[in-house]
Amino acid sequence: MMRRKKIRNKFPFLIIDVEGSKKKYSFGDFFVEMQEALLYARPGISDVMHYVIMRNNNIKRIFTANEKDFKKFNELIVLTPKDCSQV
Repeated sequence: MMRRKKIRNKFPFLIIDVEGSKKKYSFGDFFVEMQEALLYARPGISDVMHYVIMRNNNIKRIFTANEKDFKKFNELIVLTPKDCSQV
């Protein structure tokens, strides 16, 4: 996968690779992780973004109605509204 530097060949933009709060981890690294997760699990882009941010912040649980996309990531504990109704 390759990131584009123009949208629809009309709107150019500059990719700025800055380091985040995590040492030696840049915005570019974030997108590489997103690409890897997309290729691995094939969920939607917003699910992958949530997953990568959760993993980077050591968050292990997610409450979602979209169980099937997050179940593909073995390190997550996926809770659904159905799980709460059984309490």
